[in-house]
Amino acid sequence: MDLLNKEEVNELERCEVVIRQGLQTFIEVGQALLTIRDKRLYRSEFKTFEEYCNERWAMSKAYTYRMISAAETIYNLSPIGDILPSTESQARPLTKLEPEVQIEAWSEVVAQHGQDITAPKVQAIADQFSEVNGQIKQAKKEPLFTADSPEELLRKAKEVARQRAEKKEAERIRRQSEFEQMPTFDRKVFAKCFIGDCVQGMKSKELKKCDLLLSDPPYGMEFRSNYNILQKDKIDNDKLYETIDVLNSCFFEAKKHLKPDAHVYIFGNIMYMDSIKPIFCKYFHLKNIIIWDREIIGMGDLKTYGKSYDVIYFGYNEEWKDLNGTRDRDVLRFARVSPPNLKHPTEKPQDLLSYIIKKSTKENDYILDPFAGSCSTLQSAYDLNRNSYGFELQNKYVPSWML
Repeated sequence: MDLLNKEEVNELERCEVVIRQGLQTFIEVGQALLTIRDKRLYRSEFKTFEEYCNERWAMSKAYTYRMISAAETIYNLSPIGDILPSTESQARPLTKLEPEVQIEAWSEVVAQHGQDITAPKVQAIADQFSEVNGQIKQAKKEPLFTADSPEELLRKAKEVARQRAEKKEAERIRRQSEFEQMPTFDRKVFAKCFIGDCVQGMKSKELKKCDLLLSDPPYGMEFRSNYNILQKDKIDNDKLYETIDVLNSCFFEAKKHLKPDAHVYIFGNIMYMDSIKPIFCKYFHLKNIIIWDREIIGMGDLKTYGKSYDVIYFGYNEEWKDLNGTRDRDVLRFARVSPPNLKHPTEKPQDLLSYIIKKSTKENDYILDPFAGSCSTLQSAYDLNRNSYGFELQNKYVPSWML
């Protein structure tokens, strides 16, 4: 250990007074810690600065350096009026920015929020400057820019960031335009539904390799419609143990008919996720659990919250491919089919099916639905100029032109 001279001892005591007095302000504390670290005023008793902070003040390394970074940031800022960050948490988002950008970002914070400043508000504006900040960091590595003033460096970085933002927005518009484009309707596509057990059918039928598996299998909930014209209709294989067996066999056979980068969407009920999710993951890569908001509360216990959504397991076969269009939320809001219009007890709305088909396929692709029901998926695929195969146990639901 090195002994401190009288001047250093006095400076250490002065710094420690600041810290000891209830951590008076984060600025003073940070500056005191910075002085102790840079001048190694801890060295008479401690081997490292981190050891000193931990044993003397019970400060973790992360907390210590947050305080120092905040103090350095405040030192770099010029007050806007009389306003500076009043807490370490307000200064923290700015510490990740270059000095030139810190000043710009803080000016924007004060311009937007005045005295009503919170850490999340600072973070939101700091995020807006991330592109400019990246450009400045990169520019500082280039010899060409070393002679630039901070103002010129910031101007160039903003220009590059603006050009990139415009290019990104143009690409977003292009992708969304392509997604919304109407199909060509050349009617060279087909929609074919086979009557019978899907497992046996997929074993025996020769199908083109499919780009999408989209299906609404039995949920395992012993569903029976309460609507008058469908009250006698019962979903086959809808006990949980039957559903598990059927899905295992179905996914095993369906996988053989999928392209490596095929997307997979399987409708389900959240109450049985513990049983169904492992089967999905056994055969496919789960990417997300999508929520389908049906917009209308379903039947059930009137004394609790009304259930108004189902889940959709979304993933891919072996290789990931990007979705079409722009990045959308994983909550899809489509109204359920109104009971008078149901052709099948668990029929899904065609606008929802069409949306999914457009997100994951292009025209003339092939779609597979092993539990076709009334063939809503096949109809949507046909309307969007895609080919489709379906399997359904009961031909009373299937449109005659698809047989």
